[in-house]
Amino acid sequence: MGKTSSDRHIRFLAVWATLPTVYSQQTKVYNIYWPIFSNKTESLEMRLAALTLLIMSKANPSRFFTLYWHMQAEPSEQLYNYWYTSIHSLANTNYPCYEQLGHVASKLARFVQPRARIWATGNYLLDFEDQDRAYGSLFQVLLIASERTGLPNVFMFLLEHHSLGHSRMYALYLKVEGLDSALSKHLEGMSGWLKSPQHMAEVLQLLMNLKVPQHSPDNVHLELIFKIDGRTIIAQYLDNNNFTHWALEIKRLSSLYFEFSVNYQSLQFPLIIAHQSPSDFGAPVLVQIRSASLISTRGSISQENEGKARNAELDLRYSWNGVTTLKMYDPISNKWHGADRTRNVHIRLPFATQLNLQTKQTDQSSRSFFKVTAVRHRDFVPGSRLGMVWHASTRLVSNKPLIKTSPNITDEWTMDSEDLGARLGASVFDCGNQETLQDSLQLLKKAFLANHKNYNSIPSGIIVLGILSLRDQLMFQPQGSNCGVMLYFTPLLTQVEPTILWEDNTMSLSMNRQDGPLWEVKTGSKRLNDGNKEVTFKLYRAPSVSVTVAHIWRVIQLEGAFIVPSRGSGVFHPPTALTGYAFMSWGDATPSQTDKATIVDLKIMPGSYNDSASCEGYTPMCLQSASDAAARQTAVLQYSNLPTWLKMAAHALFPEHIQTESTKTQVTFAYPVALLPWNTKGLCAVNHELVLTLDNVTLPFRLDQRKTLAVADCSKTSSFAIQLDLHNDIIGADMLGGGDHVQLIPQADKTLEVKVNGSKIENINQGYERIDSDKTEFTIRVRPPGIVEVELRCGVVLQHYNSTVVILIPARFRGDTCGLCGDFNGDSMNEPSHPHHPEN
Repeated sequence: MGKTSSDRHIRFLAVWATLPTVYSQQTKVYNIYWPIFSNKTESLEMRLAALTLLIMSKANPSRFFTLYWHMQAEPSEQLYNYWYTSIHSLANTNYPCYEQLGHVASKLARFVQPRARIWATGNYLLDFEDQDRAYGSLFQVLLIASERTGLPNVFMFLLEHHSLGHSRMYALYLKVEGLDSALSKHLEGMSGWLKSPQHMAEVLQLLMNLKVPQHSPDNVHLELIFKIDGRTIIAQYLDNNNFTHWALEIKRLSSLYFEFSVNYQSLQFPLIIAHQSPSDFGAPVLVQIRSASLISTRGSISQENEGKARNAELDLRYSWNGVTTLKMYDPISNKWHGADRTRNVHIRLPFATQLNLQTKQTDQSSRSFFKVTAVRHRDFVPGSRLGMVWHASTRLVSNKPLIKTSPNITDEWTMDSEDLGARLGASVFDCGNQETLQDSLQLLKKAFLANHKNYNSIPSGIIVLGILSLRDQLMFQPQGSNCGVMLYFTPLLTQVEPTILWEDNTMSLSMNRQDGPLWEVKTGSKRLNDGNKEVTFKLYRAPSVSVTVAHIWRVIQLEGAFIVPSRGSGVFHPPTALTGYAFMSWGDATPSQTDKATIVDLKIMPGSYNDSASCEGYTPMCLQSASDAAARQTAVLQYSNLPTWLKMAAHALFPEHIQTESTKTQVTFAYPVALLPWNTKGLCAVNHELVLTLDNVTLPFRLDQRKTLAVADCSKTSSFAIQLDLHNDIIGADMLGGGDHVQLIPQADKTLEVKVNGSKIENINQGYERIDSDKTEFTIRVRPPGIVEVELRCGVVLQHYNSTVVILIPARFRGDTCGLCGDFNGDSMNEPSHPHHPEN
């Protein structure tokens, strides 16, 4: 295997190509892959692939404990987290092929402890096994983080299902590098958001004077491989040249008036899988599975003129038929005895939409928005039922009913909603008896229970496994009889058109009729003075529109408001509590039926936290210890008049929190939960002797009167730079961004003088804001007790605490920063070793 960067991608694929040999070539696997795994100069993805093969090739304690002792001294937190998640996922597995691996991992799991809250590199397993019917599934998610940004750029998904002695495996491999920067560049060009060269010139000149190398963006590299049962079905590759070509084609097509049709038909002819083996009496037994399916998508997309709405119509249809046969030959009577199990699924969903999109402002009065309106499909016939039908039946090989002891049961439940403009319905038909239906519901509930399920490695894993096992549960429902279920909706005669509108920080969902709007749900977010964010939503009804049918179901009330904490409100304290409420009620809107309405009331309140986690003295060392502190939260959910089926479903998904006979539940959790890199700002703190980097590492550093580069955007499109110095025991700051120069200059009386582009700002306590072309370029505000905060348009925030400066960096700069604060890539082992000072 080569070691040059040009064949890095080929080497990685070559390692995974040898995966089938790990069980037969154990010695060769160790000899080839242990040197790769133990070589710390190798790339993360190569070391991770080697570790995977070493784990799978030998499921004995000696191999696992050898890896354990080696990982104890592993400096890469990303690789260690992959080791940690692999061991803990295998320790709880029920997957038959991983039984030996799981047995060894379960003995080791208690010794393998987490190091940091890292998720971008990991091996996450979900699996279940039904021991009564011998079917199960495995769902595996493997993530590998980019060493430049710390975010995942390799995704591997594996889905395996086995039932009745037959298994099916689907694998998807996706590798994405450089696509984000390439897409940003093209979108900025299409939207007119390109950064002005004049705005970048000062930052680029500063970085050049400091001899700071600029970070080149990754080349576009996209790999897509899809396999079924080990056979490659789809393989696609995209590089810079291909991406540029496709981007130009899409841009050219999007600027033309166009109309085209969609006609996709996929027909899977009857597939037969047969297995024959002798019974205990020596007679032949035949197990046979037959299946066929049809997927149909027909429609069109059209646009009359440039700038007008684009109309889209699609008619989606899916049909599937499966037959499972179990027969045994009787040589005495020369006949086959057995039964056929038939299952059918039919789905039809036609819809039509109008799309309005405006992202480029043509004048000061225009605005950017995105609007989608759903309209009635032109082929719709009044009275049609749109939705899904499922039916299962068991018959003897003679095609006579197996059991027919009572008349077929048919029942239907409907609910008219003028708010939705549709009749919602569910019907049960061709069922043998009432007990059959109840038994089926209980067994379907079993699909979402936690027994024999390995679900802890992924949030809401029990729901994912429940959906995977639902198909198998339906295969056995009802037992020894027939039954069918239909879920549907039918548009009412009073036609309504739902509309979704995104504009700035607001979004609205409305339902409109010919005589006016029926209702509208408005949601919005705004930044509060303390830096936190308020998110609100509320349902509004139009009083001018009358309800034409009495005793009709509708949402009566819906509203809520939440305060989302932000680091902008002050970082030297434990995170502010998430607070808020949400209230919803639905049912019959007539006054006489008010007491029968369903009510759901949610309140989130602050719990208790350790006040000692607060920082006194505003030092980076204290800030590092407080950064992991989290306020305890309490969520209280009260409900009344919930439908029985909804209670049963909620209890099946959350058995620890919701009981079928209760009306209240309470959950305690910590906020923030699993901080996500793409919506969390990086934090850097500097005082006269210490630096807390963006990757949460405290380093010694002596700040003096020379200007030192604290942090800057070192990409090719540099947008900001921040320098710090020390005067009169107070830190001074120089900020460049967007063509502006903001200076915080310490004075002899321990105060700060603020200059913007060389001009002194008087009475800074009242704040300052510079606006250019209706856009806020930067904001200066003073927070109690005397904290000066500067926020640039790019989202960078500097908070000045006299002896300490805190800098908050948006996640989109991950991997592109430089200076004392580090490269913001989640790796604590490659922090800066020397400061950058301007040359005299």
